[in-house]
Amino acid sequence: MLIRPYGDTRDDGIIQFSFTLPMPYSVKAADVGKQFLEKLGFHTVGVAECKAIDPEYTLFVAYGRTDISIDPDEVKGDYLEVEEMDYYAINALIKERLGRRLSVVGAAIESDSANSPAASRRFIAGSLRARRLQWRCRRRRAGR
Repeated sequence: MLIRPYGDTRDDGIIQFSFTLPMPYSVKAADVGKQFLEKLGFHTVGVAECKAIDPEYTLFVAYGRTDISIDPDEVKGDYLEVEEMDYYAINALIKERLGRRLSVVGAAIESDSANSPAASRRFIAGSLRARRLQWRCRRRRAGR
């Protein structure tokens, strides 16, 4: 069974894109984003949003149509079968194997879902949550 992506109506082939190009925002930025997607083979491309996220980066939200379809039954790959665990099962496993609380710290280096290092720096610098975390870490190091 062949399947295609759909945005508004089933099998219309429309895909939404969110991407950043390393170029300053200008009046022709939307055309650059549109032509970029057309070069990738998409047609009926529309740029829904185009804005500067940094002096050197422009963010695009766009839509494009593809005529390509795929049969999921024909897709081959190496897959690891794992047991899915809910919140409680994970905590029980941690308690059983570690016998103590587990602290998880996450970080993004060079690239993240915000699409650019510049956007990531601005988000982290202005994030109240990040400042609270820094404050807690300083208090723990000081023994308070």
